[in-house]
Order: sequence, then structure tokens, then C-alpha cells
Amino acid sequence: LPRGAIGREEYDKTAGDKAEADAGVGVAKAVRDLAQLNVHYTQARAPISGRITRRNIDPGNMVKADDTPLATIVSLDPIYAYFDLDERTTLWLQRLIREKKIQWSTEIGLPVLLGLADEDGFPRQGVINYADPRVDPETGTWRLRGLFKNPTHELAPGQYVRVRLPIGQPYQALLVSEQALATDQGQKYLYVVGKGNVAEYRRITVGRLHDGLRVVTGKLSPGEMVVVSGLQRIHDKSPVDPKPVPMPVPSASAASIDKSNTGAGSEQKPAAEAKRTGK
Repeated sequence: LPRGAIGREEYDKTAGDKAEADAGVGVAKAVRDLAQLNVHYTQARAPISGRITRRNIDPGNMVKADDTPLATIVSLDPIYAYFDLDERTTLWLQRLIREKKIQWSTEIGLPVLLGLADEDGFPRQGVINYADPRVDPETGTWRLRGLFKNPTHELAPGQYVRVRLPIGQPYQALLVSEQALATDQGQKYLYVVGKGNVAEYRRITVGRLHDGLRVVTGKLSPGEMVVVSGLQRIHDKSPVDPKPVPMPVPSASAASIDKSNTGAGSEQKPAAEAKRTGK
């Protein structure tokens, strides 16, 4: 244009045609991007990996965006296990946490054990990674969530499991069979074979189950022999004829009902079948 090779009118026309062509390119790109977006909407992509359930709709059915569920995806590894603590255990655990006797937070994690219905004990270990900030006002329970590795997919979503929450540090405890325990006006007691084979009445405090035996505390010492059979035929200071027997232990299924246990070291009390002698 400065050299006079083209007139102003022709220059303006050429510049206008170029601007129109550039605008057309922009419109074409926008149409392309919209088509790509519409194609993307035809694919349902999940933000998590796992196993998908049956589809809820068939081809040709009407669906509504963000409203019609197509299917459900469940995560298998890792997997969550939800369980509830009763109010008394909740207060006790939260008091231990406040007093720094247990170092726990959802970041640190608290060990939790899990077992299936056909497994002995609690062979699977995980950590608690979530605690409900409130207590359920209807049931008075506190909900916790355990995180467990599940590489073999043995744990399935919706499955019922047994959970044990070890609380505190392991300690040595005296354990006796449930058969040795009796109740007198709400107070637990047992009989110990004393000197001269005389039955001695001992009041005790019972704790939790551990491998089928009950943790007990009170005026008991290691090595003393407790009566596990014939309790109805004896009383305090009555002479007995003891016969040492192994401490009875319930079956594994009955021994694993406790949901929160101390995981203690143990020392079983010797057991005896007692028969009253004399008058």
C-alpha cells in the first residue's frame, strides 16, 4: 500500500476477507470442540477403580444428567469396615485419648483387627482412619471406620465381619474359664482350693474375654487352684476332694465375640473339679 502497488479500496477488501476467514476458523474450532465434548459425554468414566454392579438401565432408555444412576461401582482394595462402639466404651476410649494414654488421631491411625465368620480369631489388621464427630442420639453409639488391605478380594462390600479394637498396652493378666465364675447378688465370685483342701470364697472383678478365658482381678495369686466343677455342692470353708483338670476353653467361635479387647499377655489359673467331703 505505501508503494502504491494496490489501491486503498482493494486493500480494505482483502483485509476484511482475511478477518472474516479468521472468524470462520474460530467458529469451526468452536463447533469441533463442542462435538468433542458431546462425544465425551457419551462415555461414563468412574473416578475410582473397583467392580461394577449390574446396569440399572438398558440401551434406548431415557436418562437425565446428574440424576439417573447407571450402575454402582464398589472399591475392593483397600476396603472399609464400619463398626459402632457402645456409649460406655466410647467415653472410656475418648478419656484415654484426652489423657494422652493413647496416641491416636485419624492421621496416625489406631490398629484394629478383623475376622470373617469362618475364620478363627482376628487374622486381618488395619487402621482406623475415620471417626464420626458425633454420637448417634438414637442408639448412643460412636461410629468408627477401619481401613484394610484386600489384595485377594476376600472381603466383599456389604459383608458382616467381626471386629476387635485393642485398647491400651499389653499387660499380664490372670485368666479363668467362665465355668469357674458364679454370681451372688450381682457380685462375681469363685472358689479357690486352699490349704488342707478347703474351699475358699473369693470375690473378684471380671474383665474381657481373651481367647475364650475371662480376665479376672481380685484376691488371686498365680498358682492358686480354682474350682470349675461342682460349685453347687460346696460353700466357703467346706472340705473338698480336688482333682486337677485342664482349664476348660470355649470354642473359637464363642471366644471371639468381644469387640474391644486389651490384647493382653496371659497366665491361666490351674483348674480343679471339686467334690465335697464329710458333712
